[in-house]
Amino acid sequence: MVRLPLVVLLIARLLLPASVLAESGGWQILLGGDDANTPRMPSGLAVDAEGRIYVVDTGGSRLEQLSPSGRVLSTIGRLGTGDDGLRRPRGIAFDRNGTLFIADTANHRVQRFSTQGEPLGPWGSIGSDPGEFILPSSLAFDSHGNLFVADTGNHRIQKLDPDGRPLAQWGGVHFPHGIAVDAQDAVYVSDSAGLHKFSGSGELQDWTSSAQFGDPYGLTVDAAGTVYVADTDNGRIAMISPTGELQAAWGSEGKAVGQLKYPEAVVVDSQGMLYVADRGNDRVQTFTPPGR
Repeated sequence: MVRLPLVVLLIARLLLPASVLAESGGWQILLGGDDANTPRMPSGLAVDAEGRIYVVDTGGSRLEQLSPSGRVLSTIGRLGTGDDGLRRPRGIAFDRNGTLFIADTANHRVQRFSTQGEPLGPWGSIGSDPGEFILPSSLAFDSHGNLFVADTGNHRIQKLDPDGRPLAQWGGVHFPHGIAVDAQDAVYVSDSAGLHKFSGSGELQDWTSSAQFGDPYGLTVDAAGTVYVADTDNGRIAMISPTGELQAAWGSEGKAVGQLKYPEAVVVDSQGMLYVADRGNDRVQTFTPPGR
């Protein structure tokens, strides 16, 4: 065995890409550690068309914008109630124009920013009327630019048009946490009871999942209709087929690379890589599923 000098090993470590803070079995830590950029209880994720990653730093009441390699490029928002303010934000989504929409949970509204961080003005306020919210937690857009909001405290889903006007609302969910829309505009919702599928107008679909969840939160759907669920209390990411079968599950509870503690959000990029908001470990991990 050839043993490299210590200085060579140290130089190699310094030259590793920023994203490779640690790596194991297809998992990497993208963001997390002891510096000022470490998110506190990250609860939302999004990837834009250029591959930049947006992390909802719930404990810090801000967003962190990362390069594809994991370097922090900027922060967006600050603690407050004004037009640029956030309080305990959670979900995030892009509209078709690239505008950032954030579930500004403790401000009971949907906040909007440009990707340069310019505040564009919030939608909604606290309440139970159409267009009002109590602790909204997750957002998703359909192919027509309509926004779906998991209105958690009101135990309902709200649908808003591209200008923020209420179009529809429906119940049948108990503390909805996560929401995603597939290519056919079907709406998937996670709540305290599990996973549900609705039409875009709120009709419950004849679709059930074989997976047993532990209070699932965030979810996403890829172009093929596969659903990925942050199975929060089980410390794993579950992969669900378009017909509802559990196909795979990755992760286990813990702090090591590839382990998760209360994962709250998951997104998939165009290459099939998963990004996971590992809330209880104050970090973001990436995972490349086998065969990708």
